[in-house]
Amino acid sequence: MYVCLQPLRSGFIKGCRPLIGVDGCHLKGAYQDKCLWLLAKMETITYIHLPELQLKWRIRTYGASLLEALELQVQFAEKRFCVRNIWVNFKLQFSGSTFKELFWNAARATTLADFEVAMESIKFLSEDAYVYLDNIPAKHWSRHAFSSDCKSNMLLNNVCETFNAVIRDARDKPILTQMEWMRRYMMKRHNEKWEVANKMDGKVVPYVTKLFERVERAARHYIVQVSRGDSYEVELNGDRVLVDIGNMTCTCYHWQLTGISCVHGFACILDKRVDLEDFVDVYYTRQKYLYAYEEPVKPMPGPKH
Repeated sequence: MYVCLQPLRSGFIKGCRPLIGVDGCHLKGAYQDKCLWLLAKMETITYIHLPELQLKWRIRTYGASLLEALELQVQFAEKRFCVRNIWVNFKLQFSGSTFKELFWNAARATTLADFEVAMESIKFLSEDAYVYLDNIPAKHWSRHAFSSDCKSNMLLNNVCETFNAVIRDARDKPILTQMEWMRRYMMKRHNEKWEVANKMDGKVVPYVTKLFERVERAARHYIVQVSRGDSYEVELNGDRVLVDIGNMTCTCYHWQLTGISCVHGFACILDKRVDLEDFVDVYYTRQKYLYAYEEPVKPMPGPKH
């Protein structure tokens, strides 16, 4: 059975980043099957980039894993793995604080150079550990190899795990009762998000404002040198990057990856004395947030009616 509420689909297409998180959980009632869901969120177990923002989803009994099913149905999509799951399996063979630090350095690296430094350090410690990670294509688990289209650098599946916890009370109910519980939950949540969005101030969502408050303290320590117009060199402790605030790019790749200015770009924006909110991707604007929740999940009468 496949269920999709139209307001959620419409809100995803109009207001959300092109990401779909895929996860599932075991049901606990008389029908102990699985509940599989797709979440248009940024922290998920598997990310799918959908250029056309369209997804043809068929649920069949393939006898295959979730990833194999995705390969059959959406070969064109960019797929990202939950890096915590990779780490859990990796540390069973290669434990220790040094391996942990280098592994996460490789996953969080936003440049090829930083990724290669971490991987070579792992190789120095253990050839087997290096081969283990090298067999997993970097595009699935390291930020430097992620597409910039989705404007997300998330590595974990926290939102899917949270949703799994939210529906705990519904997982032992009969299927139709379970689906109705979820519909009512989404109706309530959708309206709460809409009300919050209408109370927001400014052009961007509060998350970006709070992030800028933290970044500003660090940005003031950087040495900024304009080349011409919007082109800059930014340096700190011998590390130099190139920034183009007009195109919202930095050679550290963080700005392109997330759509939010990195600390280098932030320093240049401060130097140019222009509005910070003008240099944030449209996905983080209040208007986009409103688009995601403007169509309500409508109420429904009970079975007797």
